[in-house]
Amino acid sequence: MKNHNEKEKRTLAVYIFIFLLLVAGITAGGYVSYRNFEQEFRRQAEKQISAIAELKVDELVNWRTERLSDAGFLYHNPAFSALVERYFENPDDIEAQAQLLSRLEYYQVYNQYDKLYLLDATGIERLSISIATPDLSDSHLAQDAIDCLRSGGVTFLDFHHEASAGSEEIHLHILVPIFADEYNNNPLGVLVLSINPETYLYPYIQNWPIPS
Repeated sequence: MKNHNEKEKRTLAVYIFIFLLLVAGITAGGYVSYRNFEQEFRRQAEKQISAIAELKVDELVNWRTERLSDAGFLYHNPAFSALVERYFENPDDIEAQAQLLSRLEYYQVYNQYDKLYLLDATGIERLSISIATPDLSDSHLAQDAIDCLRSGGVTFLDFHHEASAGSEEIHLHILVPIFADEYNNNPLGVLVLSINPETYLYPYIQNWPIPS
């Protein structure tokens, strides 16, 4: 009887050992499987994020190129320069003013600018069109305009705070120097294209093309 009980105990111990071994095997297998899944999921997520980031960068580069193309169309544009010179010489010239405003309105409507304005060679604002309130004129733009005329090329001012009127809004500006001749000998002023990133850039960057 005693031997029988000992045999049963040994058999039970073997079963318990086998059970624990199976549990350990299943746990280890599950852990390994989970780790493999986690690593594969991370790799796929990283590839996806990388692809989306590359796409967004390409789109933003294209957007910036388009904005510079807008500026390039007016840079060394004889017809536009002649209008600016005509209006600056005679601010009461209603026809010249109307033609300038018409061109500025076109750019504002179709090209995401919240304000466009003309500064003279001293940085003083002479004409503007805006959908922004309050007025977003920047005191620093006067010096930027002068520097732009000195360089003779289109200038893209990166993200910066609007300091005027107590505003803390962030804008970008494209400065287009305007000259009376193609050799940059007679500076007339600067056309400022003001961009509010809240309109396009921020929503585009924050928008995710797939469920996240």
